[in-house]
Amino acid sequence: MWLSSTNVLNTIINSQVINQSRFVLEEIKEKMKVYVQNASFFEAEQILRDHHYIVISGIPGIGKTTLAEILVFNSLAKGVEEFVYLSDTILSGFRLFNPDRSQIFLFDDFLGSNFLHTTIGTNDEMQILKFIAQVKASPNKLLVFTTREYILNQAKQKFERFEQTNFVKCILDLSRYTVNIKAKILYNHLYLNHIPYSYINEVIHQDCLMKIIEHKNYSPRIIENFSKREFWERLKPKEFPKAVIRTFDLPFSIWEHAYEHQISILARIILLNMTICAGEVKYTVLYEQVKKFGQISKDLYLAEINEHTFKFAVKELDNSFLVTNQKRRTTIVKFQNPSIRDFLLNYLNSHEEIIGRLIRSALSLNDLLGVFSNKRQFAFSERTVLLTDTTLFELEKRIINDFDNMAYSIEDFGFNMPKEDDIAVLKLFVIKQTLGKRSEKLFVFMRNQMVNLLNSENIGPIAVIPFVELITFTCSEADNLELPKILCNLQSSILDEESITILGDFEQYFPRAFNDFRSRQPDTFRWLFSNIIDSKLLTYHEDTFKIQGNINDLEELGLTYGVDFSDEREQLQEEISRINEVKEQINLEYFVNAFPEDEAKIQFDGSANQKKVEESKERSKRYLLTEKEKIENIFKSLG
Repeated sequence: MWLSSTNVLNTIINSQVINQSRFVLEEIKEKMKVYVQNASFFEAEQILRDHHYIVISGIPGIGKTTLAEILVFNSLAKGVEEFVYLSDTILSGFRLFNPDRSQIFLFDDFLGSNFLHTTIGTNDEMQILKFIAQVKASPNKLLVFTTREYILNQAKQKFERFEQTNFVKCILDLSRYTVNIKAKILYNHLYLNHIPYSYINEVIHQDCLMKIIEHKNYSPRIIENFSKREFWERLKPKEFPKAVIRTFDLPFSIWEHAYEHQISILARIILLNMTICAGEVKYTVLYEQVKKFGQISKDLYLAEINEHTFKFAVKELDNSFLVTNQKRRTTIVKFQNPSIRDFLLNYLNSHEEIIGRLIRSALSLNDLLGVFSNKRQFAFSERTVLLTDTTLFELEKRIINDFDNMAYSIEDFGFNMPKEDDIAVLKLFVIKQTLGKRSEKLFVFMRNQMVNLLNSENIGPIAVIPFVELITFTCSEADNLELPKILCNLQSSILDEESITILGDFEQYFPRAFNDFRSRQPDTFRWLFSNIIDSKLLTYHEDTFKIQGNINDLEELGLTYGVDFSDEREQLQEEISRINEVKEQINLEYFVNAFPEDEAKIQFDGSANQKKVEESKERSKRYLLTEKEKIENIFKSLG
């Protein structure tokens, strides 16, 4: 007779779903112990209250599932009667939907990798939209989804109804986590995983605590991984801090599976090309870069790369691997998280054939060379690609054959727009900085280029220092340079104390020619300083401290380069005297007119009271702890 009970039949028919919900609820209770409430929780709670459903999205390892489960627990604590966990299909939600009970449904990773390959036959995308509509229409129902943003973008491209649906989302962003929140997350994991205090003490003692909390690759998932016994138990306490930092430096496991199995081939190609772009790149430039790569690498992506396919692939990656935004009416693309680029550079170290294709297709010379390390010991710690003999050979060919055609990218030149010779110098300089003299072919190439540039009259302020460094790198005193002519051509670009240091470089590497020029043509040599002198003599302000600083600067320059600036220093000293006389007169008039004699005396005597106030402030400072000290004290309490 017990089978006739509706509740029993319901339990038997749906036992897997209900039991899994119970298991998940137990896991949620455990996670409550390590969860730290932050702004994302309040935002998500408000969305769920207003719309009855929410899609929580973000990058892998950021805490999407944890936030979803906390929302479930919070709803149950506020009176929701039943929790239903949907593990693989939305159809379970329809079967367990009870109009008479308040329910909250959780569909974790509702667009998992299997979904995109199996929904054609089952029409799950339509069922999901129908279930959302039914939940929204029911006052006693709540629904929480989690997904990776790139998976949601893929689904929108694949299913027209998804594209037309404006999903209510909460996108998790690590940049919104304050230092205190990050510290609390770390504290909770260390405490609840019973990590011995000897390990924690080493983190504090080796000054690694704030390095972990403020690390650019900070992720709750990484913290969860190194908090497990199997991680720290194999280490000695003194080894633990460095092992943790290395885990943050190389967080590849978070991205590897998603990169290799969950995004399209074109999306992977876009990410690879992003590694040879600067921190951010214009959408149009990235498109040209990817198109050039596709032309060289047809075996990697047989379908044509065009504006349409590129747009959809970027959209697939948006808010997961990449972020797009508007900057000065231009669409800019950048990595969503620095750890993504770290992962990709490490990936390239194991795929030399892809590096070759990137070298042959790169549009920007300095961005390309920026990914390489010429020193083996820095290849991984600096998150760069190790330069091998094979890749060096590829670089030699590309640079020598396409030097004039390759761009030199820089975000903003300001008012000093570079000329053609400036660009050539900057490109040669980045070759020198990256490769040094490792490649004899490229060294000869650079020297030949510099021979043509030595007497250029078009080297601007942006390139003057690299230009002289390239001269000292490729030439010697035996080359008998026309040093006076070179320096006179550069005079208009010597604008400040930084650019005047080129004189020291010439004196060090070409002492005979330099000293001969200084002694035989003293007026011409002094003329090299004229722009700096003019800037020091311009005193549009009444700040005597700044003027005195200019006097000191001229004195130091004179001593360094053997030039007499006594007339200019005297002129500035006279300006200080004039300003002081004016100020004294103003102060005297002010006190005579503003205060009676007795009150003026009181004003001056007030300095004693001010001294007491300052002493009080100084005493207070002794009791104020820095944020770092407060956080360290919290972790010391674990001992």
